[in-house]
Amino acid sequence: MTNTVLVLQVIVFIEILVLGYLENSYQRQAEKSFDSLYRVMRFLSEDVMELQGKLAQIQKSEKDNVLAVKATQERIGSLQSIEANDVKRLTDDIAVIADMMAQMKFTSYRPNERFQDDMDRILELAKQGRVEK
Repeated sequence: MTNTVLVLQVIVFIEILVLGYLENSYQRQAEKSFDSLYRVMRFLSEDVMELQGKLAQIQKSEKDNVLAVKATQERIGSLQSIEANDVKRLTDDIAVIADMMAQMKFTSYRPNERFQDDMDRILELAKQGRVEK
């Protein structure tokens, strides 16, 4: 019986050693896994910080682009206003010239054929300008 107890004690002792070894092995593997996870998390956090920086740059660029578009739209609006004023002035000038030429027809001045064609064209443009108003 003593031999049996001794054998059982040796078996239990061996099991304790094996379990301790296995526990240490699992602990080392867990530590390696945690180290790997920590490194991955650190890389990911660095990537997130880099992406946040790039996002901030993109948002600043978008804001600058919006401001540039607004400035361009304002410039286009002012150019359209200038163009409208120029068209009105030209139309008014054509009307004045047409009136002057119409009055010249009643004077004793005898223009050549080309002058008469130009005058007819100006009168036609003046009429079109009056119709468009």
